[in-house]
Amino acid sequence: MALTEFLLRPWRARIAALALAVLATVAALAWFPGVLQGIEERSASWVWRWADQGAVERRMVLVDIDEKSLQALGPWPWPRERLAELSRGLDAAGAQLKLFDVVLAGDKPGDAAVREALSGSASPIVLGQLFSLDPGNALRSGQLAGALPNEACPEASSTAYGYLANAASLGIYRAGHLTPRVDPDGMVRRVPALICYRGQTYPTLALAGLIQATGQDGPLPVRPGQKWLDPAWTVELPGIAIPLDAKGDVRVSYQLPRSAFTAVSAVDVIRHKVPGTLLQGAWTLVGSTAFGVGDAVPTPQGGAESGLFVHAELLSAILDDRVPYTPRIAALWPWLAGGLSALLLLGFCARRRFSVLALPAMALALLAVFFAVYAEALLKAHLWIGWVDPALFVLLAATALGVTEHARVRVESRRIYQNLASYLPAEVAAKVAYQAQSSRVEASHRDVTVMFVDLRNFSAFCKARPAEESATVLHVFFSTAAEIIAAHGGVVEHMVGDGIMAVWNGATPCTDHESRALAAAAALWPRCIAELPEIARFGLEPLDVGIGMESGVALVGSFGLAERRTHTVMGEPVSVASRLQAMTAELAYPVLVGEAMAQRVPRADLINLGLFLLDGLPHERIVYSLKVPFTDGRAQRLGALSLVGQRAA
Repeated sequence: MALTEFLLRPWRARIAALALAVLATVAALAWFPGVLQGIEERSASWVWRWADQGAVERRMVLVDIDEKSLQALGPWPWPRERLAELSRGLDAAGAQLKLFDVVLAGDKPGDAAVREALSGSASPIVLGQLFSLDPGNALRSGQLAGALPNEACPEASSTAYGYLANAASLGIYRAGHLTPRVDPDGMVRRVPALICYRGQTYPTLALAGLIQATGQDGPLPVRPGQKWLDPAWTVELPGIAIPLDAKGDVRVSYQLPRSAFTAVSAVDVIRHKVPGTLLQGAWTLVGSTAFGVGDAVPTPQGGAESGLFVHAELLSAILDDRVPYTPRIAALWPWLAGGLSALLLLGFCARRRFSVLALPAMALALLAVFFAVYAEALLKAHLWIGWVDPALFVLLAATALGVTEHARVRVESRRIYQNLASYLPAEVAAKVAYQAQSSRVEASHRDVTVMFVDLRNFSAFCKARPAEESATVLHVFFSTAAEIIAAHGGVVEHMVGDGIMAVWNGATPCTDHESRALAAAAALWPRCIAELPEIARFGLEPLDVGIGMESGVALVGSFGLAERRTHTVMGEPVSVASRLQAMTAELAYPVLVGEAMAQRVPRADLINLGLFLLDGLPHERIVYSLKVPFTDGRAQRLGALSLVGQRAA
């Protein structure tokens, strides 16, 4: 009764709903910070796509050790003399500054030629070096270089525990670090501007290049922000100010499209075939986009990009004074935006002709305003102010107010029902006051093909490796598998743990679904295997992928109560495909195909393994294996095991 009376007092109920929304927002920010931050980070990619996609970066040229260069001059790593030739070719073309996204680790023949190229270069050269920010990785290799003359490490620097530097035999050289900051989702969005190792400070590659270009020879000033719109820290160079966040990271702006950067093939530089005066007076970044070199990192631009483009985006943003940063006042923005939104929502609810159904529309309008402010600030002022936090509050506030108003209406309806029941039969009154909900099975039988994909040995990998590394592996696996399945007409029904369930011709119609699913498996296994990391050096069993497939009639549809329903696929093809996937490790075949599916696809693509009694199923079935091409050493070893399994069968 007390709750009923409370709901019938609108203003008290609405204020309580807003207070509950505040508490729920604070709880969500505390419990799911990574999810909300991930949404905000991804939204920056959408905003940057709205920028000038025809922009061109003319101050720097990317010298790409690409597939063309590897085919012409041999596989990577190249002899050191080849890199010396590349440096001399850049000098001959008139390059003003040379930044190498390359680490020349270990003493090798030809170091004397590189040392001569470094000492005799007509323009400054900055080599790359890597640091480990993980306390568990204290690798120390090579000779560090490029330490700043600061007396002590600035507060806005990241502590390193190990390094991979260039060979000591190269003599004296300048260097900048290539170490990224990897986000929990595996993306690279920030780079530590300064890294502290044993009391010395080392700049990132872009910053080291700017130091050489501006002639900065004294200690590098790193100043804390003072004004409301200042960043947490600022690195100052002559005519250049680089904003840093509280951790000392500089955010990479991916505003420029990849097409904005001019790239030339390294082989053309070595053979003096660069057109015209393209490199005359240009800053050059030397790196590789070749597939076999392995210099690829996930970026918000989509997929894996060469680390060369990360440094190019960073350097271009610094030169244009458009490095995104979070101003000191940004912490107040969610409270200000949320307070104004609460007043607007309350004023809207107080209208005489108020409709609960209009609350979601108003909430969406406020979300659009927040996102527009965020996008405008990012594109025009390069300020990173949050929009997800106030948007979350608005959604929760609109929901709480809507629920409160709905409950108030229900209470009023109940009173109306009670009054109606005084004049009418109860059944008639109930029909007048309420509308019954429906909980029905909505499903149909369809001829489908089901695929189960599992990432084997991943649990052991997660226990042995850092969470960020495990997340990156799982991210790449899910992304690759989902991309291939969708490209072949399938639909991913579930992603649970380290496994995937996909269906062809289920909720989405798909003709020739058996052949398309088989083609997806043939493409999925070798590509996933090629992208999985080699973990034998950690003393772990290698990561592998197992796939089970079957076709047949299944029940496809939605089940459950009206308040909580689920969509799924049920039937024999699901059970068989799941059991076949579980048998891939035992039989040493990566892709197993059920008997029903094998009868519908070309037998030339399959290997008959014989009769097997699948776990939990009553009858023996013929099991087939898909002939998958071997693409690397791990696949070849698996192929050897497969031959053993075939003989045993």
